[in-house]
Amino acid sequence: MAVQLGTLGWLPLIRREVSRMTETASPISKGFILRSVQIPMLSVIIIGSLVFLYGIYADQTSYYAYISILSVVYSAVFICREYLAALRYPTLSILLAEALPFAFACCILWLARPDHVELALLIVILGSALSLLAQFTIVYQHIRPHLALRHVEYKTSAWIKSGFFSLLGVGGRTILDRLDVIVLSFFALSTELSIYNSGFRVANLLLLPSIVLLPVFSPHISKAHETGDISSLRGDMLLQTLLVGVSVVPLAAALLAFPDQIIGFIFGEEYGAADQVIGFIIMSQVMFAFSLPWSNLFLMKNGERTYGFTNLAALALAALIAFGLTDPLGVIAVAVASMTANTLLFTVFFGLGVTDLFRWAER
Repeated sequence: MAVQLGTLGWLPLIRREVSRMTETASPISKGFILRSVQIPMLSVIIIGSLVFLYGIYADQTSYYAYISILSVVYSAVFICREYLAALRYPTLSILLAEALPFAFACCILWLARPDHVELALLIVILGSALSLLAQFTIVYQHIRPHLALRHVEYKTSAWIKSGFFSLLGVGGRTILDRLDVIVLSFFALSTELSIYNSGFRVANLLLLPSIVLLPVFSPHISKAHETGDISSLRGDMLLQTLLVGVSVVPLAAALLAFPDQIIGFIFGEEYGAADQVIGFIIMSQVMFAFSLPWSNLFLMKNGERTYGFTNLAALALAALIAFGLTDPLGVIAVAVASMTANTLLFTVFFGLGVTDLFRWAER
């Protein structure tokens, strides 16, 4: 939450703007580099400080202190990850930001076998710090010529505005993803929450191809839009959609065919009841997977306003359905709400995206 919301929408902005930078340093590029670190990190530090103060109030100072530090370090890790992706290192960005801290933490946790959560948090922090150091070493070699300039130029208000609309979309998306916790906890349906959550986590595998493809294609899409290369832009979007379809559809079919066996194998037989909602969840995640490349297109082509308001509209629709129908339908209402919202997102982003691509082609 701190990374996605606390960075104020600057993560997709970093990926878009840095991918458009030329090798020739300029005052505006130096200004963006400075602001892209100062503004999101200041926000996260303030959030971390508030979390720490809450820890003092709740008499759990050390626990919340570690959470505060982890929030700050992890946000810096993701800022560097966006820089690496924008600088055409998509695989390295995932390995260093995701795989390295995870592998480090798993190994040390297995060796140390900590008997309290504070030590476990410290190990995760060290893994994130190692990731940050490795990423920064590479990123700094690329941005050093820009930072070495004597003059600097800022477009802070324009950047903040773009980040704000990205934040609206990211915030709406984040809340939509946790709609089950918000709604089912409100109605005190803890058993149904666990059932829904087990199916949802398995269905999240459907998002993996889209998530992996985003850092690969984002810099190319941003650059192609900036230079008006409509042929490359259309080719990249078509290829992304094709790759998502080839990857997602067979896995979705397997989940639909054998929900009891797959969910029961992962979580236990008592979670087999998820089969009553798994169809809705799978269709929801399929729609989400197909919408991701097209929603990312709007972020990479200065369409943050459309991105933000569309995600907010989807969240409002989902909340209306979920809160209105959970009492009579239970967990099914949340599944239907999520599927409806993600279908709306795909319809809007795909429809507007394809329309824009053909409109640009006619110019």
